[in-house]
Amino acid sequence: MRINTKLNVYSLVVLVLLTLNATVAVLLINRMMKDTQQLADVEKPLEEAVLEMEINAGETARAVLDYIRDHEQRDIDKIHDSEVDFERYAKSRKVRPWPLSNRHVIHVPIQSMKGNDMQLGNFSVSLNVKDLQASKTFYAALGFVPIGGDDEQGWIILRNGDCIVGLFQGMFDKNTLTFNPGWNAEGELLGEFTDVRELQRHLKSQGMSLASEADEDSSGPASFMIIDPDGNPILVDQHV
Repeated sequence: MRINTKLNVYSLVVLVLLTLNATVAVLLINRMMKDTQQLADVEKPLEEAVLEMEINAGETARAVLDYIRDHEQRDIDKIHDSEVDFERYAKSRKVRPWPLSNRHVIHVPIQSMKGNDMQLGNFSVSLNVKDLQASKTFYAALGFVPIGGDDEQGWIILRNGDCIVGLFQGMFDKNTLTFNPGWNAEGELLGEFTDVRELQRHLKSQGMSLASEADEDSSGPASFMIIDPDGNPILVDQHV
């Protein structure tokens, strides 16, 4: 084979190899550019989501501090809103959220409350009456209207503005001051309250004697009764 022919063959082979290398290089570059674009597309929303969660975390922390200071319901609402936001984020990212129970109720430990801020809940006066209908007519003349109860069972709850009176025939020996932890004056569930068992433990720690006690190993509805220095019964009766 002549030298010129050999050179031409070698040149052709080199040219083919260079072409193949260039093709492979282009393909690799295109793949890298595609992967980089996909990464950029993912990182941007992730960064935005993380930033949003950081903002929410800051707002939640601020709400907790505000609640500790002021004990305002709006701060509890902010905390609950943050729970909802986090669960929505966790669901979108397929992250399993931390399981929470009693989401709409926060039991406040007595130790975290101010000494003059024992949250006893709704207040009413429970009256021992001889004739339910006669007493009902009497308090109706004072502007009290029925909001609950059962005449056949011998009891009825009346309200005038923020004042609540319970009429009970044959149920109490004496007129009784009644508190309902967990309820407001409308009988609606509070966003946060001190559980009746926490109140009981606190009073017992202060050396107070109880006429009746709630089972501290229980949960939910329970009650206890104390007697003031003048012999007046005070019933702390939780229905939730």
